[in-house]
Amino acid sequence: MAYDFKEIKVLIVDSQPALMDLIRGTLRLLGVPATGMYSYSEGRVALKIFKEARPDLLIVDWEMFDIKGVDFVKEIRSSTDNPYVPIIFMTALTTEKRAIEARDSGITEFLAKTFTARTQIGRAH
Repeated sequence: MAYDFKEIKVLIVDSQPALMDLIRGTLRLLGVPATGMYSYSEGRVALKIFKEARPDLLIVDWEMFDIKGVDFVKEIRSSTDNPYVPIIFMTALTTEKRAIEARDSGITEFLAKTFTARTQIGRAH
């Protein structure tokens, strides 16, 4: 089954610019246009953009410069703007405790860093 990602909007929140580049590159391979991607390292700025851009998917890191990823997800889930938006959560620290905390915050999928473009694409389907 072929997917059409030409109209999708994705919000990426991560503290590592190189990783954001990898994610954007993978999304471009899937057909997501550059104009449909929003990338930020600060969670508070990303929350503001979330309300303005109304993305269809969020890819969120545990570590941000100003807020923890789980707190970011909790704010999204308690929001009236789009509390059911799918959220892929990323972290390099994949302890059971962190996985449970991420799940309890309301994530849709959990992605362990480091990962490949193939892993990312598998989670998008």
